[in-house]
Amino acid sequence: MNFRSFVWFLGRPTLYPELFRRLGRSLTTPRTPRSHRERQKMLSADWCRENACSREDFLREVGFNGEWRNVSEIDPGIWRRAEEIAASCPVRMGGAGEVDLLYHLCLHLQAERVVETGVAHGWSSLVILLALDRMGRGSLVSTDMPYALRRNDRYIGCVVPESLRDRWKLIRLPDRDALPKVLREWPAIDLAHYDSDKSDRGRAWGYERLWSALRPGGFLISDDIHDNLAFRVFSEKTGRKPWVLPARGGAYIGILRK
Repeated sequence: MNFRSFVWFLGRPTLYPELFRRLGRSLTTPRTPRSHRERQKMLSADWCRENACSREDFLREVGFNGEWRNVSEIDPGIWRRAEEIAASCPVRMGGAGEVDLLYHLCLHLQAERVVETGVAHGWSSLVILLALDRMGRGSLVSTDMPYALRRNDRYIGCVVPESLRDRWKLIRLPDRDALPKVLREWPAIDLAHYDSDKSDRGRAWGYERLWSALRPGGFLISDDIHDNLAFRVFSEKTGRKPWVLPARGGAYIGILRK
């Protein structure tokens, strides 16, 4: 951790536990060589390509029989306004990703308790809340820590309109502080979407806790699984067959059903 990051954390007392964790790791855990990280990413990308399936195959295997439409077509007004807000945001925080899949999985599951880690602009939050609103029930809890030195605190979840926020609780803390609180309140959840700490350590910790809270038949969805081997390792640990779906920009999404 550099000095500027340290000072940034000092101005946010609620993030002190994360500051101490990072300081502890920097003092006790050797940094993984870049060559090793690149090797792990290459192996993971190869595994993703070998195990990839189409969205259509996935939907057929899970028994989806609803009408598939893009969220931008279902709620065009809300979607256009969200695009305008994201375009005007002074902090870049990534794109919308595979939001249509999230929307339709919520409907397919008739999900009432959804947990996501990682919010950024709030695209996944938006589509989950739209699905819950369409069903007329359910709640979403999202966890996200502001990006250090990026000044994005006030923009987290900015594309979510006020009209959908009654079903939404946003916890502005890192996973290790937020998830235990969420899962004490919700010991059983229908759907978990992981898009936060992308390190091996972070994924392994988050996957384990979200999986333990999933009800039978619930889904764990993880973005960017090609970054490292964490999703592959966790899939093997559960003994469940994973679905690996190609996403935009050469990325991959991993899905497990409990």
